[in-house]
Amino acid sequence: IFAGLTVFNLFGEVIGNAPGMVSGQPNLVKKVVFPLEILPIAAMGVALFHAGMTTIALLLLQLLLGYDLHWTALLAPLLVVPLCLFTLGMAWFLAALGVYVRDVGQIVPPILTALMFLTPIFYPSTSLPAWIRPVVSYNPIAYGVETVREAIIFGRLPDPAFFLVALAGGLAVAGLGYVFFQKT
Repeated sequence: IFAGLTVFNLFGEVIGNAPGMVSGQPNLVKKVVFPLEILPIAAMGVALFHAGMTTIALLLLQLLLGYDLHWTALLAPLLVVPLCLFTLGMAWFLAALGVYVRDVGQIVPPILTALMFLTPIFYPSTSLPAWIRPVVSYNPIAYGVETVREAIIFGRLPDPAFFLVALAGGLAVAGLGYVFFQKT
């Protein structure tokens, strides 16, 4: 659960703040020449720092409780790259949309809460009925949670083909979000 929440909080922290990133900084928008596209990147940096500290706490807890530390835990930062790209693209989209539609900031928190329970954090995806597993596999957050959990807790790496597909999807969402942010 702790590993899954760490990954979800990485996503939730950035997305939860995204709708108000631009409108919440009027001094940067009106008075100073400032590249506004950096705001979601900065939020991602803060979230990555928090996730890193939480991961260190998780690894120390594993060590103190006598569980094995797997070398695959070193790859956890690489395994969250697709999720980070996806999150960054969504943050650019929501930050731009939040300027024009102020109510987006009110809609995002309940969606994040629902998404948390639809992501296999509190349960393994293998415990779901077979007919719903394909639906859950399309959840980009679920992929990040599962791969990091597998690497840190169980010492297993993801299938390279699935990882490349997730990376391509993350790049596509990041690119589209950035273009939308620049256009609006």
